[in-house]
Amino acid sequence: MANVREIARRITTVRNLAQVTRAMQMVSASRMRKAQERVLAARPYATKTTELLRQLAAAQDQEEVGHRLLHCRPVERVAMVVVASDRGLCGSYNTNVIRAALRYAKGLKASVGYVAVGVEARRSILAAGGDLLAEFEG
Repeated sequence: MANVREIARRITTVRNLAQVTRAMQMVSASRMRKAQERVLAARPYATKTTELLRQLAAAQDQEEVGHRLLHCRPVERVAMVVVASDRGLCGSYNTNVIRAALRYAKGLKASVGYVAVGVEARRSILAAGGDLLAEFEG
């Protein structure tokens, strides 16, 4: 049987662990609350964007759309923005994003230039022989 001193030490350890757990829970709750506030703040933007896209989809006639950037024209060159991380510590995210971008670009009939966001995107695009237009890190 453990002596009194050992039991007291274990009780202290459990109390300290409970205090750390409570602090972590409070930090998590704060982060969750901030994330929910950001989502709620973005809702009007998402609603307006959805409404705009519905109006554009409903506009069958080119003259009805009106803006010159929305008229159909032959696509000769495409710029693709590939967003990956600066480090490889995110599981298969970088690999999946870059693989999907290269697969999509292969299906296009136009020439493709890449804008790399993140070190991993830059490295992979150059390794695949892609045309790197710009790069951003950090």
